Amino acid sequence: MRTIKKSLFPIIALFAVIGLLVTACKDDDPEPPATDTRVALTAVADQTGNSIAATVTAATAEFAGATGLSLEAGDFTITPTGATISSVQVDGNIATVAVAITAPNATATQKTFTVGIASSSTKIKGTATVVITQAGTGVPSNTPSITWGGDGFTETSANNGTVEGSVTATLINSTFTGTVGQPFTNYNTSAGTPIPSGLTLVATKTSNTLITFTFDQTTQALSHDANVSGIIISFTDAAFPEGIDAEDVNLSESGSLTITFDAPGEEQVELTANPASASVAAKATTATVTFDDAGGTLTTANLDKDADFIITEGTATITSVSADSGTVSVVIGFAANIDTTNPVVYTVGIDENSEVITGAGVTVTVTQAAKPKIEWGGDTGFTESNSVAKTFTGSVTAQLTGDTFVGGDGEFAAANYTVTGTGIPDDVTLVFTATKAGDTITFTLEDTSEDYDSDKDISDLVITFTDAAFTNSNAADVEDYESEDLTVTFN
Repeated sequence: MRTIKKSLFPIIALFAVIGLLVTACKDDDPEPPATDTRVALTAVADQTGNSIAATVTAATAEFAGATGLSLEAGDFTITPTGATISSVQVDGNIATVAVAITAPNATATQKTFTVGIASSSTKIKGTATVVITQAGTGVPSNTPSITWGGDGFTETSANNGTVEGSVTATLINSTFTGTVGQPFTNYNTSAGTPIPSGLTLVATKTSNTLITFTFDQTTQALSHDANVSGIIISFTDAAFPEGIDAEDVNLSESGSLTITFDAPGEEQVELTANPASASVAAKATTATVTFDDAGGTLTTANLDKDADFIITEGTATITSVSADSGTVSVVIGFAANIDTTNPVVYTVGIDENSEVITGAGVTVTVTQAAKPKIEWGGDTGFTESNSVAKTFTGSVTAQLTGDTFVGGDGEFAAANYTVTGTGIPDDVTLVFTATKAGDTITFTLEDTSEDYDSDKDISDLVITFTDAAFTNSNAADVEDYESEDLTVTFN
């Protein structure tokens, strides 16, 4: 037994070595490649040959199998140069690739563009392709031909009717007439909808083979409803050298062009009050308040008196609004103030619901003065001196509130008042003096035509101010503009 066991050791050791070698060999084997999870797309059957006209610069290519995928332009390729992939849209099973071709094909031969799947895509794979064929014009290669370009015409962000952008006409196989850098007039213009007055299409010869069209001047800011479409620019025979007529030039007439106007009020204009307060006379029934439009973008057509402004204090109505050169004017109407004590305040603000203007807390306050009033004082009449004939004592005062008397302090002109009375004898002449001191007029009787006896006494003398006496009012607008009955007593 001992002999047999010893003979087994070499055999067991041999098998152990073999096992180690096998294990080592297995450890040296490379890892199997990762599974490719990209989705294989196929070209849609009726899209494998997509044909467009020579003047068309947009096309699509469709691929099937894109369910649930979010694809981008970088997942596809297009060859040769002269076209780009502008976007990819997945709808159900179909991925639609939008292709933008740089320009119409003005050559006699067709052009082809091949849309394929990018090998670098991490989402899709495959060899499917869609060929887009842009037809040739059939025009001989040496025929004069125009390529139209540019960014079109749109209203500027100022939203004041100024139009920016340009359209270009590039000529091959010939040159334009005229001088480089100068206005170019050898063309006609038509439009499906009228071009607003104040806008003028102008052209400049940028180079011997390039004409640039822009709009000059401004027009009243318009809404989207006033967009202009169907503008056609047509070169005349005079645009080309002698021997070449416009009809001989391929695409001598543009396609349909448009002017896009921004709707007024799409961006609210912020206003500030200037000034923040104003004053009017009691008799006034209207007042104009003004706001500043710092950008000067608003026009009267932009504004609505009922939708953009509001009376927040006082009983008044907004009768009109206008805008000119950065100033917005709001006219309000109200009744004359017949209160001789209290002024009336009206406040105009910006309606918070306005879609055109804004200005949190911006208001203009109009103060309507109290009705002017005269307070009569002093003596009730004038009395002749017992010792000195034709010399009178007594004075009558008139103190004005709510307005001012005209002129400076000192003598108050006789044209500013009258002195009347039915009881004044025909043969009696009275000479009065009026003196102004601030808001008060003082009347004194200085002389008479003769030395009269008491039988000439007067009891119904009345002093009445005329319109000329007041700075802002007519006499009839002033409470108590005439005195009570005054007396003149002779001795």
